[in-house]
Amino acid sequence: MPATSEQTGSSFRWLAMPKLAYPGKFEDINKEHKSILRNMDFFDGFRMDFNKSASPALTVSHLISMGGSGQEPANYMFIPTYSNKGTLMYARIQTDGHQMGFFKQAVTENLDFSITAEASPEPDGSQAKVDVDYRGPSSHTQLKWSNPSVYAFSYHQSITEKFSAGADWGYDHQQAMSQLSFGARYATDRWIMTGVGTLGVLSVAYTHLLNDKVAVCTDYNLQLTQNGWESMWSMGYQYNMRKSALRGQIDSNARIVAMLEEALSMNTALLLCGELDHRKKVYRFGVGLKFSV
Repeated sequence: MPATSEQTGSSFRWLAMPKLAYPGKFEDINKEHKSILRNMDFFDGFRMDFNKSASPALTVSHLISMGGSGQEPANYMFIPTYSNKGTLMYARIQTDGHQMGFFKQAVTENLDFSITAEASPEPDGSQAKVDVDYRGPSSHTQLKWSNPSVYAFSYHQSITEKFSAGADWGYDHQQAMSQLSFGARYATDRWIMTGVGTLGVLSVAYTHLLNDKVAVCTDYNLQLTQNGWESMWSMGYQYNMRKSALRGQIDSNARIVAMLEEALSMNTALLLCGELDHRKKVYRFGVGLKFSV
């Protein structure tokens, strides 16, 4: 007796898997952790930022910094940024000799490429890099090339609604060396746990969103060196208030860092930051102003 349509639909019901979310790039597998512990825009001495929108697509920024430690000379940075219809371009031109240019173009809704060029007065400090990214419904594929002869390939795939995993392979033709890294991510509405490992290196991170304003995170890094295994842990927090944002961290090397951004008016913000490194006996403080027109 032939199967009815109802029986057939029941037999293949296991194929109706829930739609998997886009996981992001493999290099951003622990982006929440990096935003708190790694991407803190710390500065020493005095800094002033001035941002102006010249047009809907063009923004011009000026940054003046003067190092308070006496070891860093005063520096001026000019940053023009253009963004319009799948095209992004910006440059960083500094008086200390470091220059950088970035260009990104979307070819289709899922495919784009970017070119980065850097010039530096230091020997072998200049470099160029080309990235090609393909964004799938539930995956991300990336190809990289950087001079003189470094190639890389990464892939990040959502496996369930909350779990994703990926890998990154890099090859340095000049050094005749290759490296393979693996990573995994498990994310819920309130917490994210990630792990990334390669030969002799393991990094595990945990981020918890206490509420809409407060997030805390911690990480643990284990590395094999010539002297044996070395480990390091750090813990950080981020508190977003109505007119200010506070971020800080502490690690196992007795280093404490904190940064506060307070809105003084609609177009002006005050920046305060400090670093206490008890092991190295380094103490740095910074004060800055940010203007946007």
